Amino acid sequence: RPEWSILPDDAEIVYGSDLRIDCSATGIPQPKLQWKKISPESSESTVLVDGGRHRTLGNGSMVLLDVHSDDGGEYECIASNGIGDSIKKTVTVIVH
Repeated sequence: RPEWSILPDDAEIVYGSDLRIDCSATGIPQPKLQWKKISPESSESTVLVDGGRHRTLGNGSMVLLDVHSDDGGEYECIASNGIGDSIKKTVTVIVH
């Protein structure tokens, strides 16, 4: 199963700035990393796809450009490689 090499941290960001949160895992085979945003109303999570203001970099880092107030909340970094359970870490983003 995957193991964390970089655990993502909570972040505070100023409205309109660009945010980067690093997240990385190792394993054999190499884990795939995915980011989800957790809905505050339902605790459901939505996979973040590249496009618009969001990017997931090749190393697993998440980038949000021109952060808006509704970008605040909880995000989850998930690492999976098809062997054993995936691992996940939730971080909180606060926008000022």
